[in-house]
Parts: sequence; C-alpha cells; structure tokens
Amino acid sequence: MVNSLTHFSPDVPISIVGDINLLPERERKYIDKVVAINPDHLNDATGRIAPGKFKLHLDLYSPYDETMYIDIDGVAVQELQTLWEACAGFDIATQVVSKSPLTADKWPCLWLPLPDVKAEYNLPSEGEIPEINSSFIYWRKTDKAAQFWAHAKDNYREHLATKHWGHSFPDELAFNVALAQTQINADLGMLPVQFKAKRPDIGELRKSHYFVGCYGQYSTEARYTYDMYDRMVAYCEKQLYGSSTASKSHHLMKAKFAVSKPTKKPAADVRKIHYDAIVPALTPEMQLLPYGKAAPKPFTNAFNGSIVQGKYVVRLDKPKFFTDRKLAIMDWADGNLSTPQLLKFKTENGHAEDPRCFEFNGRPALVFTDGGKMYFGYIDTQECWQMKPPASRPKDHDGREKNWSPFVYDGRLHVLYGPGHVVEYDLGQPVAEYQTEIPTLTRGHIRGGTQLVEHGGKLYTIFHVRQRVNAINLYWAGLMELDAKPPFKALRWSRTPLWKATFVDSKDIPPAPHTWRKPMLDFVTFPSHLEIDADGNCLILAGNHDYTDAVIRLPMQELLKHIV
Repeated sequence: MVNSLTHFSPDVPISIVGDINLLPERERKYIDKVVAINPDHLNDATGRIAPGKFKLHLDLYSPYDETMYIDIDGVAVQELQTLWEACAGFDIATQVVSKSPLTADKWPCLWLPLPDVKAEYNLPSEGEIPEINSSFIYWRKTDKAAQFWAHAKDNYREHLATKHWGHSFPDELAFNVALAQTQINADLGMLPVQFKAKRPDIGELRKSHYFVGCYGQYSTEARYTYDMYDRMVAYCEKQLYGSSTASKSHHLMKAKFAVSKPTKKPAADVRKIHYDAIVPALTPEMQLLPYGKAAPKPFTNAFNGSIVQGKYVVRLDKPKFFTDRKLAIMDWADGNLSTPQLLKFKTENGHAEDPRCFEFNGRPALVFTDGGKMYFGYIDTQECWQMKPPASRPKDHDGREKNWSPFVYDGRLHVLYGPGHVVEYDLGQPVAEYQTEIPTLTRGHIRGGTQLVEHGGKLYTIFHVRQRVNAINLYWAGLMELDAKPPFKALRWSRTPLWKATFVDSKDIPPAPHTWRKPMLDFVTFPSHLEIDADGNCLILAGNHDYTDAVIRLPMQELLKHIV
C-alpha cells in the first residue's frame, strides 16, 4: 500500500499507526509520521488483540485536519486527486454497501440481526441505517465528525463478538449504528475499494475504483482481485526501485492474521465479561430461602413463589426438569416456612407453575400456567378455570400463554396480558380489553413479572427482561408504573436494569432447569411477588436460578428513582 500511494500520489503525506519496523526498510523514507498505538485501544478484556476496537479510535491518531484512511491490506491503482475532490464537503465519507430503513425487520449486514441491533442500541425511530465497509474512511476535523466518532466508540460491545469476524467485535457494526444515530450522510455514491472484481482488467477497474483490497481470508471468489493486486504491487515497486521483490497476495492473506493470536495472559471467563457488560442501578441483598425447604418430596426445587393472606404458594420442579410441575402452599411467617402441601389444581396437561397470588373479593386467589395455558383459581377450594386468551395477541406470539400479571379493579379481575395490554376477566372469559402505547426498551423486551399492586394512586409491577448478551442469557428486573384506572396506561418504567441475576456456575448451585449446559449460560432472576407496606417498604420475591426464591427488601422511593 505504501509504495502504490507514493507512486500515484507522491505529494500526499502518509502516516502509519503502529511500528515502522514492520515496513521494509526502503519504504520507511516515504512515511511522514509514525503514531504509536495505545494498548488500551487495541486489546480486549482478555488481553487479545481487538482490531475492531482499535479502529473506533482512528480519529485520535490522525495528525491531519483532513484524513483519508485505507486498510493496509490492499493497493492503490490510480492517483487519488479525484477521490479527494469527491470527498470535499463531507464530514465523514466511507464505502456504503447498502441502506435499510430503521423500521425494517432485517438488513443485509452479517454482524448482527437488525432486531438485535435495535434492542442493543439507542436508535432513532425513523431514518436509515447503512451497511459500510470500513476499509476506506474519510473525515475532517469538524463537530459533526467528532460526534460520529464519539458515538462509534460508545457503540463498542465486547459481548457482541462474532465468529463471522474472528470471534471479535466488528468495528463496522459500531460505525453503522453511529451513522444511524447521528443521521450523517457518509455515502460517496461510489465504492473506492474493489474486493471481488469480475475480471482482471485494471483499466476497467480504474473507471470506478481507486484501490483493490484483500480483506478477510483467502477466497477463490476474489481471485481476479488478487491477480490485480499482485500485478499492481509489482508495477509500483519497479517504478520506485527498478525491480520487484513483493510478496504475492496469498502470502499477505496468511501473514496478516498473525495479530489475532491470543496473548499469553490467562484465559478469562468470557461469560463473566458478557455478564459485566450489563450494569444495574442496584445490587440489593438477596436472602435466599433454604434450598428444598419449600419442596415436598420427590420435588427438589421451589421457586417463582407468591404470597397471599400469609400463605406462600410456589412452583415445584425436579430432575428431569419440566416433566412434572406442581404448586405447593405453606405458611409464610416472614420466610420461616411451614411444611409444604401440594395444591391439587386440575389442569389440561396436569402441570401447574408460576403462581401470581392476590386477594379477590376477600378470598385467596391466583393465576398460573400449565406451561401453555393460563388458569384462574381459588386457593381455599383449589378450584380453577382455564382462561381464554384475548382476541388480539402479538404477531410474534408463540402460542404459549404465561406470565400474566393479575390485579383487581372495581371488584373485577384484570390481568396485564402484555406491555400496554390489559384484559378484564369473568372467571375464564375475557370481557373487555384495553390497549395503549406499548412501553419499550432500547435493550431487550419487557416480559411479565409480579402481580400489580396499588400504591399512591398508581399501579406498580416488577417485570423481567431476558437479554441475550452474546453467548449468555441474562435476566434482569425493572419497575413499571401504570395509571390505576382504565385504560391502565403505562406511565413510567425502568429503561435499564434495576438489578440483575447473580453470576454463578452450575457446580456452585443445586441442579436446575437452566444449569445443565457446561458451562452454564443462563443467569436467572424472575420477579414473582411484590408487596408495598404503608411506610413504602417493598417485599419482593424473585426466582433465583430456578432452584429457590430470593427475598429482596427495598424502599419504594429508591425504586422510583430509576423509572422515567
């Protein structure tokens, strides 16, 4: 690359970022400046070289007011004056491969599906998100460009490393998102770099391209590109030095991946790296109920419990998990549990799980699921009625009914069926629906949680979010505030985690449905009960990794600080 730039554009100063000793000695005289790399910009949390992370800091290394960056694994094929002229007026310009509306469900970019991009990043509701190739980037030192680079750095997500990019984070994902966030037009209307020429014709290539690039691994689809690379490198060396000793493209393709080898630092637990990427507002003390205390034999696990009129009702399970699920009841006594007894609700498939308890017209009641259908029941008589789903359901509904959050309004049973969707029931029959604006998150989706509780003239529930963080599934909890009158609109809610599941390994906890993988990949906190006393103190139950319940006590005022 240095030789071809020098030959075609001898008046353009060239700087390199890195070690000049890696260049052949005869090329070093063509370098204007050498900028050393800050290791903090180059290495990921495991000590491994992360090229994508480094590239997001390129603006900090340029000594120029106007910069054209080009990946070194390529060669210039003509002078660059007309390319500089094409970039004039742009704050940022790059090789834009495609554009997709932000309202779309998918895009052609390989690095991350568009729905996951929307869940991970804060994006505008309208506009476009481009797909770029970052082998070529032009920028000027302007406020707009500075804004772009700041967003790009902020978009680095180590937990979004992908096998498609050497098991590292692809800088192009951060750049794509930054362009969507800033709504900067970076499209030159041309592709300066050719990667997969259809024929080895350099004259034809020069009509619309300025470089050939050899990105990625060696590919037979790019054989014409490699042929032109070899010929152009040899030509430029002969022009500058009178002879050619250049390595061929296939040597380049092998050598350039040496930087991706891990360092000799001890291997880090990548699960912990992904886990630490999610930062909660609170780290509450979690008092765990004794394992097995609430589970009558042969059951072992008791979790996702709820309380009503001093009684604790809890879901039971045992190995082999999900094959026999029941409910048990016992005295709560502030966590000093009495001997559990099975509840004998009759369901279609014989299973019962995830109770949400509440008082209904003076009687202890609950809603629960058999894993696919919902039921309303009275605890004192162990009668239950299957609840017919509402007429309108989400387009992506998978057919299972679960995680409904009950409450009583005007003496009638209501459930929060889903975000922005409340249904009134007469035993098992829906009689009215209220649909309002759906509360959303920038990362993940709001899912069901505790029953709804009235406090200070509003309704409150604690929901859960199951967020995919690269290889792991991390559950976290948030608070939602709703209007206490129809249509029960969501007013405020947590946009980021209140708390998250604890980080544990399967060998350190009892067997549970989510611990069978080695290493363990699911970290679960599942809010299932909320009480708020007259002094504004909250008692919360949350299933802890599906083997027991955690008791969490927090002042309501502290929770309210974290909803908007």
